[in-house]
Amino acid sequence: MPDKLALRDGTDSFTYAQLNQRANRIARALQLLNGSHDVPVALCLDQGPCQIAAALGVLKAGYFYSTLDPGSPAARHREIIEAAGSAIVLTDARSTEQLGSSAGANVTLLKVDGDLSTMCDHDLGLSIEPDSLATVIYTSGSTGTPKGVMQSHRNILHSTLRYTSAFGILPVDRQTLLYNPSVHGAQRDTYNALLNGASLHVYSILGRGLTGLADWLLSEDVTIYCSVVTVFRQFIPTLQERHKLASIRLIKIGGEEAVASDIAQFQRHFATPCRMHFGLGSSETGLVRSFFIDASIRFDGTLVPLGHSVGDPELCLLDENGKPATEGEIVVRSQYITLGYWKNPELTASVLRVDPQEPHKRIFHTGDLGFVDENDCLYFRGRKDLQAKIKGFRVQLGEVEAALRRLELFQDVAVVAWRDAQNIQKLVAYLIPMAGRATESAAWIRDRLALHLPTYMLPSLFLHLDEFPKLRSGKVDRQALPDPALQLQKQRAATTHGSEPATRTEREVIRIWSDVLGCPQIHRLDNFFEIGGDSMSGMLMIAALERDLGISVSLAVLIQASTVETFARQIDQHAPRSRWPVLVPFRTGGSKRPIFCIHGIYGGVLFFRKLVDHLPADQPFYALQPRDLDGRRFSFSSVESIAEHYIGELKTVQSRGPYAIGGFSFGGKIAFEMTRMLIRKGEEVDLLVIFDSSPPDQPMEAEAGTVSKIARRQLMGPSFRQFIRNRQSRSMAVIRALTNSLQGTLETVRPWLQHQLLRAGGTLSAIDRDEYLRWNHERIERSYVPGPIARHMLVFTSEHREELVGTGWQRRTSSEITVQCLPGGHKEIFDEPGVSAMAVTLADHLSRRSRNDLPRSLAGQEDDPGNCVCKDTAHLTPRFTSGTGA
Repeated sequence: MPDKLALRDGTDSFTYAQLNQRANRIARALQLLNGSHDVPVALCLDQGPCQIAAALGVLKAGYFYSTLDPGSPAARHREIIEAAGSAIVLTDARSTEQLGSSAGANVTLLKVDGDLSTMCDHDLGLSIEPDSLATVIYTSGSTGTPKGVMQSHRNILHSTLRYTSAFGILPVDRQTLLYNPSVHGAQRDTYNALLNGASLHVYSILGRGLTGLADWLLSEDVTIYCSVVTVFRQFIPTLQERHKLASIRLIKIGGEEAVASDIAQFQRHFATPCRMHFGLGSSETGLVRSFFIDASIRFDGTLVPLGHSVGDPELCLLDENGKPATEGEIVVRSQYITLGYWKNPELTASVLRVDPQEPHKRIFHTGDLGFVDENDCLYFRGRKDLQAKIKGFRVQLGEVEAALRRLELFQDVAVVAWRDAQNIQKLVAYLIPMAGRATESAAWIRDRLALHLPTYMLPSLFLHLDEFPKLRSGKVDRQALPDPALQLQKQRAATTHGSEPATRTEREVIRIWSDVLGCPQIHRLDNFFEIGGDSMSGMLMIAALERDLGISVSLAVLIQASTVETFARQIDQHAPRSRWPVLVPFRTGGSKRPIFCIHGIYGGVLFFRKLVDHLPADQPFYALQPRDLDGRRFSFSSVESIAEHYIGELKTVQSRGPYAIGGFSFGGKIAFEMTRMLIRKGEEVDLLVIFDSSPPDQPMEAEAGTVSKIARRQLMGPSFRQFIRNRQSRSMAVIRALTNSLQGTLETVRPWLQHQLLRAGGTLSAIDRDEYLRWNHERIERSYVPGPIARHMLVFTSEHREELVGTGWQRRTSSEITVQCLPGGHKEIFDEPGVSAMAVTLADHLSRRSRNDLPRSLAGQEDDPGNCVCKDTAHLTPRFTSGTGA
């Protein structure tokens, strides 16, 4: 068992022994901090080995934990850390950047991806009381503040036991982990697999997209698939004829209400003996009711059952008078449900009480409404309060409304949950603007909300009304609010003027957008992002284009072509060549000289859109994306070769200098090398902009022989030796161990194999393309060691990276360097409020280069290296301080 596969995340695989050793080291490092056992340790880590080992390490050390979503805004992190009272946050290098300053000065950060090899990896052997706290999982709160659901070790173990019994989980099972690490579903799936000796297989929907999920499920030989209903609905249309997912025996969907069409899709694509599971459960209760269906069962109903009892917990329905009934509020009674809400006795008392008949049990009022039929099968009827499930997350609508009111733009607001044409539940915000205030765009409102709310809490539609329908009590009559699709159509009528599609491509784009967004009667002038589109629906739309039209389109096309008309025109112009240009023209018009900005590690350039929106209207802006995005061409092998290629692309727009060049993250090094090359060719670069890019470090050890070393280590590892010792045995466990070892080897060398495939003229799928680009960029980045230049540099850094970024780049130039620190983490500098401050500073520098009042170093004169200065930019952005570059 110790050598059995426990966890796989892309190229990383861990046996149970390795995962246990890693968790033990983290536990011992945590013990050295001497933190309080009375407050939760916060985990801010992406889903994967680090996050899971950290959670186990916290429990092994006798602490309990709460989880943060690294992708949430810094304000959300700060809110949860302060509400929990956490003094320790377990994180890694990447998530530390995303945290920014939100952890606070009195919080200790422990990076679990650091060198912990000096820590003992033996079990600690602590005695943990079963009723002691294990987790505090934060969900949305109706008052505008997140609430922390407390669970004990006993509760988690009993919940896992119920799922094990219901699902029949065995050590040979291979289960998905598709959930965000901060939600109950991630915790449930993790312990369901690991406490049963099964293997857990991690896939990031947001990072890797939906189009590659089916291929991944095939390659991982998954037996148990678990996701929220929305992901399942969006995943099914990506299935192709070659996707025979015969290994999957169980599909568990939840997190929101399922409908009859979900069963129809399951029965169309999955054959018996695969079963689909529905049920009732929550962060507070665990599994309460369970219902299974397979392809052979005829389902003629409209409401999907939540099923029958699983034993303890018990369930009853209470009518409006608090009396037992066959229809009413769902109430759960058990000793294995939540202990309450962390530091919130008032909320706890309102929904949870001790059972007067059996004091060791608690009674929890869920707020869900339901009814039972003559067979005691439970059905869902909706919510008693203003709460919704969005993409599997529980959202208190009052919290979203509170965030909208804080903008001080609206006389009144109302947020409701709405099911679109695809039965996907979305948030819709109805707004009554204040008298005399201009109506802001949906994108502008969404950007402001994103400073405080995670992505899943952002409304998809913003609809403006003159007044709200009211009840006699004076409250908003939410049932009488106009239908979102019809109201959106009415709201757009003034600008679309009934414009009909002018070409066949426009008709096809309208059809696909309408299907994906659930928005009827889309017009050719409609903007994808203004009618409810986001990154997830964008990926689904791209997949539909590939499936229906055979067209491979980069998501970056939406940047410059976000209306039906312009998007269709891009397809007509570029699709026949099956590849997209390297140059992405965000803005081509204007009197100023253009600026050219380089992509980050994954190659995407969509994030530049917000910066462009804040720059003056007459400032041309071009981004450069890798030519490898079409998946059909061989990548460059060095920073220098990429830089030379990009210079050629740049000159198709601006044949002569002076140039302005910028780069984000990995792209900062390319921008630097482009500047060096242009200077050597006698060209002028009068502005080099670095967007939070770490300076080039010393070269790492060459990776010669990496593949053979990995293969040798895997094949001669414990799993293989166990197989040799038991070569006469026909044990399935031993065969599985060898299979895991070989698959682990394949995952480890996958990028190298993709590299060889491209060299041979092959093609990569969309999902493999992104991961390969990241691998290749990291590979060539490590070998880049440039010499210095004598040119001005404008450097933007995220919080807590001023010294690393500013000082590092100062050593690379003998001229003046301007450094500006922006709030938030690495990716958040392109969100509000940082992007506004960035745009002011960048626009000022670009204007000065046009007015020829730049520092003398920018006019081609080299400064004395001893006189390097960091220019103060505080007068441009008084809300933020300017770091020092020397």
